[in-house]
Amino acid sequence: MTPTFSANLGFLWRDLPLDRAIRCAHLAGFDAVECHWPQAFDPAIIHKALCDTGLAMRCLNTPAGDAANGDFGLAALPGREEDARAAIDPAIDTVG
Repeated sequence: MTPTFSANLGFLWRDLPLDRAIRCAHLAGFDAVECHWPQAFDPAIIHKALCDTGLAMRCLNTPAGDAANGDFGLAALPGREEDARAAIDPAIDTVG
């Protein structure tokens, strides 16, 4: 089996807009990308960059919750299961 590699755009090309970082990952030979919070970017632009490059978005985070309350992710917080579920579809919609 040939290994495949995903560029974590939360760490690579951080100085670029997400769509340009996706294109850089493609040019660098990565097979896919992942990112922390793509919701800050226009979904149509992200989707176009993914389609143009043929890269898959292998991993992305849902919104982390309310930082003022110390949230850093919702799925593991007791009592926040519904908030976590409600965040999943919009996160997926971000990448088309």
